[in-house]
Amino acid sequence: MESSGIPGQVNISAAVYEIIKEKYNCIYRGKIYAKNVGDVDMYLIDAEKGESGKIITDVENKVELINKTDHPQKSGSTLLQ
Repeated sequence: MESSGIPGQVNISAAVYEIIKEKYNCIYRGKIYAKNVGDVDMYLIDAEKGESGKIITDVENKVELINKTDHPQKSGSTLLQ
């Protein structure tokens, strides 16, 4: 999914979106082809709720928080792939 990312943006799958949708505004990108997976619903993280239009600047902290959630992953992958 890295190949379908947008520079400077955080690209997330529908599974991650379901985890963070109450706290973050996200933009639906549509179905994006992912190698060995097929078409996947993808989103971009736009801003924290209550900060409409403000692009997230502390992405590393957000990624760390998302990756700490207790959700099963495939071996060798991360939630943000």
